[in-house]
Amino acid sequence: MRLLIDLEALQHPARFLSAGSLLTPLVPALIDAALNQGMTPHLLANTAHTQTIAPLQRQFAAQHTAGRLHLFDAPSQAELASYAGLLKAFSIAGLGIDTILDSTVHKAGSEAVAASKIIEGAIHRLSVENFANKYLVFKPLCGTPRHPAKPEDTPYGAFGKPSVLQQKARKQAYRHLNLFRPYLLFVGGPGNDAQLDVALLLQAYADLPAPHRPQLDLVLAGDFDATSRQTLRAMATKLGLDPHSVHLLAQPTQENTHRLIVGATLMVDLTTAKSPSGHVLAALEAHVPVVSPDTAAHRAALGSAEALFDAAAPQALSECLNRLLSNSEAFDALCAAQIAQAQVVAWPETAKRMLDAFAAPAKPLKSEHVDWPTLQKRLDGLEAQTIHTLNIAAAQAHLDETTLAYLARAVVATRAEIENAHRGHGFAAPAPPRTWRIEGPFDSSYSLAAVNRETARALDRKGWPVALFSAEGPGPYAPDTGYLKDHPDLEGMRARADSQSEAAADITSRNMFPPRCDDMVSRVNLLHGYAWEETGFPAAYARDINRHLQGLLVTSPHVAQVLTNAGISVPISVVGNGVEHIDLPPAPLPFALPEAKFRILHVSSCFPRKGADVLLAAFAEAFANDADAARDVCLVIKTHANPHNTIEAEVAALRSAHPVLPQIVIETTDLSPPQMRALYEAADLLVAPSRAEGFCLPVAEAVLAGTPVITTGWSGQLIFKPNPLITFTDYEFSEAGSHLETSDSIWAEPRVGDLAAQLVTAYKSPPPSPEKALDAARVLRAKHSWSEVARRSTRAVHDIVKAVPRVPARIGWVSTFNTRCGIATYSAHLLAGLPDSPLILANHTDDTLLEGPGAVLRCWTEGKQDPLDRLYGAIKEQNLRTIVIQFNYGFYSFAALARLIRRLKTEGRKVVLMMHATDDGPHEAHNQLSSFELELALCDRLLVHSVHDLNRLKALGLVDNVALFPHGVLEVPQRPAPVLRPDAPFVIGTYGFLLPPKGFPELIEAVGLMRDAGRDVALRMINAQYPVPQSAALVAEVKTQIAARGLNDHVDLCTDFLEDDESLERLSEAHLLAFPYRPTSESASGAVRQALAISRPIAVTPLPIFDDVRGLVLALPGFSPPEIAEGLSAIMDEMQVLPAEGPVAQSLARGTGWRQATGYGPLSHRLWALLQAI
Repeated sequence: MRLLIDLEALQHPARFLSAGSLLTPLVPALIDAALNQGMTPHLLANTAHTQTIAPLQRQFAAQHTAGRLHLFDAPSQAELASYAGLLKAFSIAGLGIDTILDSTVHKAGSEAVAASKIIEGAIHRLSVENFANKYLVFKPLCGTPRHPAKPEDTPYGAFGKPSVLQQKARKQAYRHLNLFRPYLLFVGGPGNDAQLDVALLLQAYADLPAPHRPQLDLVLAGDFDATSRQTLRAMATKLGLDPHSVHLLAQPTQENTHRLIVGATLMVDLTTAKSPSGHVLAALEAHVPVVSPDTAAHRAALGSAEALFDAAAPQALSECLNRLLSNSEAFDALCAAQIAQAQVVAWPETAKRMLDAFAAPAKPLKSEHVDWPTLQKRLDGLEAQTIHTLNIAAAQAHLDETTLAYLARAVVATRAEIENAHRGHGFAAPAPPRTWRIEGPFDSSYSLAAVNRETARALDRKGWPVALFSAEGPGPYAPDTGYLKDHPDLEGMRARADSQSEAAADITSRNMFPPRCDDMVSRVNLLHGYAWEETGFPAAYARDINRHLQGLLVTSPHVAQVLTNAGISVPISVVGNGVEHIDLPPAPLPFALPEAKFRILHVSSCFPRKGADVLLAAFAEAFANDADAARDVCLVIKTHANPHNTIEAEVAALRSAHPVLPQIVIETTDLSPPQMRALYEAADLLVAPSRAEGFCLPVAEAVLAGTPVITTGWSGQLIFKPNPLITFTDYEFSEAGSHLETSDSIWAEPRVGDLAAQLVTAYKSPPPSPEKALDAARVLRAKHSWSEVARRSTRAVHDIVKAVPRVPARIGWVSTFNTRCGIATYSAHLLAGLPDSPLILANHTDDTLLEGPGAVLRCWTEGKQDPLDRLYGAIKEQNLRTIVIQFNYGFYSFAALARLIRRLKTEGRKVVLMMHATDDGPHEAHNQLSSFELELALCDRLLVHSVHDLNRLKALGLVDNVALFPHGVLEVPQRPAPVLRPDAPFVIGTYGFLLPPKGFPELIEAVGLMRDAGRDVALRMINAQYPVPQSAALVAEVKTQIAARGLNDHVDLCTDFLEDDESLERLSEAHLLAFPYRPTSESASGAVRQALAISRPIAVTPLPIFDDVRGLVLALPGFSPPEIAEGLSAIMDEMQVLPAEGPVAQSLARGTGWRQATGYGPLSHRLWALLQAI
């Protein structure tokens, strides 16, 4: 029998209430009891509760690695929560479950009925809610009296000496949760039908006599969102409470909740349900006294009337607390009474009795072996039924298209999770795959076609019965019958595809463009021979790959690294490409080559990525105006016509600029592989100055022909390193200029001067010896054969099939946090989207804002004096395996940071530095990256925000572990732009901290100049004062400037620190936003990315700090007030007419796609995948 335990009550805010808190100790006991009774326990969790997924996978690691912790996908939007039951039912039915332990609160009504109809067969349902409501039944069954209390375990009064147990727990709670005094504890939420409003406790705490409150803090822990935290903070302020004595801990982890309970002086339970919460049981077990409403369940559990108060009487809780905390004898009596009354719940016995009482007699398991085509048909029916039911419910609720799209994606994702469950080991050990279907073009000279047919042939020789199916990105197509007639082996493999459906194939792998994978239905679905060149990877591709594939077989380590950095979470195996299909005897060329002593060859499509323009520039620098070279040298460019090929115009322009230039020949004749071999053999040098490659087959073709090669020292062609015929040219990183629609993408820009020098050296050097050429070809053939590709691919597939889920490593996040700091804000936004709750290792600060979610341990001091020993100790004590460090020049002593990195890497921990600045220029030697470049090289990743950062780190020799990771943008509803009216001012907005380098005095003066010129403009400044003296001085300066310039009625200055929503709402009332920054060493601006969230034109000064958002912003002509005024005025004029092709309209249009790709949500998922992969 399969028992499915629904974990949603451990994810939902209800985990702090009755049923959820009881489930925490019950689930492990139920797993053990089920195994002892011959059941197979499975667990089910809801992905809508994002940050609970990884903690559950760690908590139930045995079930997770056994493939028995399953997920169903439900939209995270609160208004769609009611549809989760239908998706859960789809998951349960698809998994084939016999018995369900339902942990959610029972909901009657149409959705529950509809969900029950989706679940097929006779499924027995056990309700934790009923279990909790029958507390008085299960307690006598499972409770065991305590042993008499030991004197050292008994408290000696409310403010006297705590027990030994409490002393230890309080020490942990104080250290890990930033508490400093004994505390009164509440665990729950703001209030609901089953719990009194927590405001009642806040009032009761305020009513305590003055002598008590300074000695006793109040801790409110549980499900508190931003709104409820603000409400409670406002109430605390109104009641005159010291803000340092009231602590709001939102969504504490299970571990921290336990610490809080055991370390408390007194716990207050506000539950009014039929059962007290599991937190009450935990408190009693820890000898922590509890005060609660007077209910039958609490009387039975607590046993002392002194601990109970009348829930209906407004002052009852205040009077109860005052009575106990003012009288140590009464408090001691309460402790003794509850210790004597309390019983330890024997959870193993409870679980056994529960299964015995509610479960149906054991029956034979449904077949554990999955017939994949049959499963697909069953899931097709269940999916159709789920969609039909959702459509009915959606029509009744009048849901819009966007909401329906969320639900549709959830259905697709849930089906994918069901399929993954059946692929894994949770039901039965999967059988080894035996059949392989390859889909893609294979019947032409197209490079993808060559890879597909040679892969198919190699796998066929390896013993796989390969089926070959012709398809491209848009869909299937009929193969060329003439080509098949000439290649009968391919026709045989194609015929197999006609007799075998995709669902029946054990493996289907595709190689086509674009990489269509959302309709793949085999047990194992892959992309094979996959190449990607530049670093930007479309988010839609990544989403589909992660959701629908089981692995990727790629051409080079460069491709693997690019995809890993892009957030691909499925296994990636480097299988390479073979070269023997091009290792053919030469055939005569259909054209004559120019006579020359030194013939240079370039072979490419002449796409911008191929670097033909770089070759022409280097060719001119090396040989222009050289009469000997003009006679001896020629350049042959073998290419083909395509929309991105402008080589003829480029060559004509080069000849016009350099009258004395060696001959350049462009050849577009289609050549066979043997003819291409002849072309390579006729060349003295192949030059491939590509900006990015996935493999670069021409390099291999040249080496096989014995021809030396010069190519760029970055990307896929490095797979050929080392090879005695290949020389690599230097480069710097630049923004990718390809036709692909990718965001934040870079490639390598070969250095023209370096390439020119290499061309001259090659021209003046003797050709390689025959022995050297033969050795180079031998090295290439040994490593890059199709038989090796087949062997690596087979091994990769078997590894994928045998793989078990990995338990996510615990993450430590080192950053400023919950304070007025751009990096603190950046961290908060990224952390909010992670499917985990990392331990935040924050700096000590007095400038904290309202408490936010997550566990925060303040264990280091910002500046240059902290040796970071406490930070290191916290990492070791918490056993954190992956450490993410937010880096800025002023945060740490570089010597201390270097030592920390060495210690962490020596212990085998992963280290990721997110670098918010990399410019050593303004800093002294001891405070430069070059002072610890060896330790930076030890890091698993250095994540940077701009191409300038990449080049600065490259100058230090840091390339392989560096990746571009953009700043995020808030995902907020778009507000319509204010209408431009002749009777109202044109409003310019600013945003960010009010600091000297931000250029605000110049902007204010520019606004004054614009008004002097007759323009009706106003300035709205949302610029918070930063907690440093320079900011306070600047506030005073700009206020004086505004008044002196007569702009008081036209400048609205707000220096308060506002929540993001309020800041963006105020900014959205502006027509144009301006960032008039002065030169700075920072790498990127978080403030401009925040502002990009609201889709307004943005003007910036011409600085590298804005390069990462080039195309999304409008550059001002300079930094001075007249230049700023000139640029803003020009933008104003354009906005009056807003031409569709103008810079303003184009920047706004680009911003829409950019926001979708770089929202904090997608970036968080990308970062999470990267952290798990390294």
